[in-house]
Amino acid sequence: MEVVQAFREYSLWICWILTVCIGVGVGFIRGWNANNAFRSENRPEVSSVPPVPEDVATAVL
Repeated sequence: MEVVQAFREYSLWICWILTVCIGVGVGFIRGWNANNAFRSENRPEVSSVPPVPEDVATAVL
């Protein structure tokens, strides 16, 4: 039962860290594709990133 108690104590921190990691990952991918868009003009699927809904963080939480 110690695992359940620890999870209840740290669930807020875990959700916050996951949200930050998802945000950083999405931002890095968008920035990488924006910086390399001129290199991959023959591959539009690389330079075009589908819009991510803003309620992803709330859905994760």
